[in-house]
Amino acid sequence: MKSHQTLPLRIGIDARLYSKTGVGRYIRNLLYFLPEIDHTNQYIVYLSKPDYDTYSTPNSHWKKKCVDIPWHSISEQIYFPRIISQDHPDVMHFPYFSLPCLYRGPFVITIHDLIVDHFETGQASTLPMWKYKLKHLGYRWILKTALRRCQSILTISKTTKVEIMDHYHIPDSKITVTYDALDKSFKYAYDHRKNTTGNKLPANYLLYVGNAYPHKNLEAFLDALKLINKKTVMHAVLAGDDHFFYPRLMEYSRKIGVSNRIVFWGDADDSSLVSLYTNARLLIFPSLMEGYGLPVVEAVYCGLMPVVSDIPVFHELWGDDVNYFNPNDRVQMAKIITQSLSMPKSEYNVRIGKLKKAISRYQWDQTARQTLQIYQTVARISRK
Repeated sequence: MKSHQTLPLRIGIDARLYSKTGVGRYIRNLLYFLPEIDHTNQYIVYLSKPDYDTYSTPNSHWKKKCVDIPWHSISEQIYFPRIISQDHPDVMHFPYFSLPCLYRGPFVITIHDLIVDHFETGQASTLPMWKYKLKHLGYRWILKTALRRCQSILTISKTTKVEIMDHYHIPDSKITVTYDALDKSFKYAYDHRKNTTGNKLPANYLLYVGNAYPHKNLEAFLDALKLINKKTVMHAVLAGDDHFFYPRLMEYSRKIGVSNRIVFWGDADDSSLVSLYTNARLLIFPSLMEGYGLPVVEAVYCGLMPVVSDIPVFHELWGDDVNYFNPNDRVQMAKIITQSLSMPKSEYNVRIGKLKKAISRYQWDQTARQTLQIYQTVARISRK
């Protein structure tokens, strides 16, 4: 008879954000690579109704369960822990800070960043201030509770790890860095690239990819664009969409008189993103704070030079091979962008070569292996 310790583990993964951007990419890549490396343990994937209908389990070790419970909701706190407990997982993985605090089993949490500690983000920002403050207090309570009660914390950069340690006084030993990486679907789109943007792109443009939340600092970028000579670069293309911040940014572009130089592209799929990257002059990433910054990785993979804000995570990932600007200094931002546009082709190619080598350090199969090791360690301790 097998000992209790050698039985296959039952691992639960909260995949309710499976189809979303950002965290969704993280979840999708874990669910793709974990079956590639783990042929022993059993997995239960918790999905929302639309994703339950489209997600296919890779083999008999994987089961899916429909839990049409929204994140950031009361039902998440009351009903979701009961559903999980019925399955008796040895370890549960919540890949996002919103989780059921009443759940009492062993669990792992992934913290992608602590941006909400500093800036308004997402739909909560559209609420009246008193409601936003109340929701923000709820977020802080949930996060503090999760960090205190979880058995292990995963982060996507050393920068985020240091922030968690400093802000919440969590010991180093409880946090493991498992880097994000280039999405497999994006690699496929690049390898099979074709012009999907037609004649809709301007001939000479700077590119930004992402949402327009306040920490993305896009008003400062538009201010800097106004300072850049039109003969140097005429347009900026902003690829992303939301129902609150982008409309507000559009109004700001009209206010400062640069709306005729801005193309608000909207959401772009991987094929369109590849076209946007390969036809741009530079990627501009002016964020005040990031957990990782995936569009920078995508741009480099497509051979596009990023020019980025001088913040710790970009130094961690890219060293001295990108050009940095002070995100709070519009004049300097415009100056660095202008200088980067005139970079000699030979220097540009050398830097891109170094940056592409840096990308190779971040691979999803490696992240999946590290994550599996954490599952096994947590489950082993909980079974004692």
